[in-house]
Amino acid sequence: MEVLLFGLAGLALIWVVLLYRQAQHRAEELTLLNEIGRTVTSSLNLERVLATTMQAVIKTMRAEAGSILLFDQEGKGLVFEVAAGGGATKLPGCCLQPGQGVAGWVAEHGQSALIPEARRDPRFFDGIDAVTGSTTHSLLCVPLGAQERIIGVIEVLNKAGGEFSRHDLRLLESLAAEVAIAIENARLYEDLQRKMEALKNTQAQLVQSAKLAAIGELAAEVAHELNNPLTCILGFSKLLLKNTTLDDRARCDLTTIVAETQRARGIVRDLLNFAHQTEAHRKKADLNRAVQDALALTRQYLEKSGVVIEENYDADLPPISLDVNRMKQVFLNLITNAAQAMPQGGTLTITTSRVGSEAFVRISDTGEGIQPEHLDRIFEPFFTTRPVGQGTGLGLSVSLGIVQVHGGRIEVESEIGQGATFTVWLPVDTVEAVQERGNNGW
Repeated sequence: MEVLLFGLAGLALIWVVLLYRQAQHRAEELTLLNEIGRTVTSSLNLERVLATTMQAVIKTMRAEAGSILLFDQEGKGLVFEVAAGGGATKLPGCCLQPGQGVAGWVAEHGQSALIPEARRDPRFFDGIDAVTGSTTHSLLCVPLGAQERIIGVIEVLNKAGGEFSRHDLRLLESLAAEVAIAIENARLYEDLQRKMEALKNTQAQLVQSAKLAAIGELAAEVAHELNNPLTCILGFSKLLLKNTTLDDRARCDLTTIVAETQRARGIVRDLLNFAHQTEAHRKKADLNRAVQDALALTRQYLEKSGVVIEENYDADLPPISLDVNRMKQVFLNLITNAAQAMPQGGTLTITTSRVGSEAFVRISDTGEGIQPEHLDRIFEPFFTTRPVGQGTGLGLSVSLGIVQVHGGRIEVESEIGQGATFTVWLPVDTVEAVQERGNNGW
């Protein structure tokens, strides 16, 4: 009898120890689950949320590997956003078709899947193993649901020392609920950041447009007021030069007056061009030919200045709707600026090509470059870094206006001592499509 009682007491003790250990293990899991939840919900960086979740899940579930898949922008295919363990690091960027594999089934039906022997399950897709080089024995996959919709799935593979249990399933489902909220919060934050940046750019464009309009009106008034007296000065000076009784000193002075008056008229002409940036009169034209014609006007000057010219034209560019003469003015201005940036010679590289629905002309020099603090101002009217009398600061403003009227844009990159690159982007499609994008704020 005593032996029996002793045996029962021993069994009871063992049972108590097992219960204690089980309770302790559950407490540790709950603590870890709470810590993971706080970690993922405290960040608004989507990549960090996904990476943190993945590492924590693999550790908690004692899995060999795991991954998080989210629906693509169309809400159809599932994209591996993050994966860890084994060969799973090869998966990010891969995509499953709707309903494909266990993950596709879980996302489509909104139900979890606990599969002890993966290769016997008809839903299993072995193409993933072909990518990773691993072998899937067992897996656990649960949906990620947010705001009453499925946004993706989270799955773990091959539990160390056994198979995934119902307890593991409930644990992963609890974690998935918090992870889904964290992912949605991070996405909303990123979307808000993009919208704020777009709003900031739109506001800056509106301010710049208002400034240009005001300056344009002022420029037009000043130009018209100056043009009449300059015409008189130039006319009388040329008339006096025809006087054969002038001595050399007087003739030299009059020649200087004519030259300076013509320079002043050039400034007035730039002012009028800036003020009258109206809709271009376009027709289908060869963009390469327009660039080549502009280059031909300065080729001799460039070569005499020690500038080596490299030309790379895309022969497959389609005809583009252009106001050819005005676009030649843009290219001539950019080429001239590049030449002035290389007073000791250098290399001028001109490239044309197409990217999607846009064509571009890229003009690069190996000159002195543009100071970083000047990059945001170079398209402002009257802004120039040249000495007084050597530039009006209107060339780039006029060029930008012409390109924008064409529905395009100008981008600039520069590094001090390494030169500058100006890229003119122009739409390839029809005038009507360009005007429609312009009306929509593109």
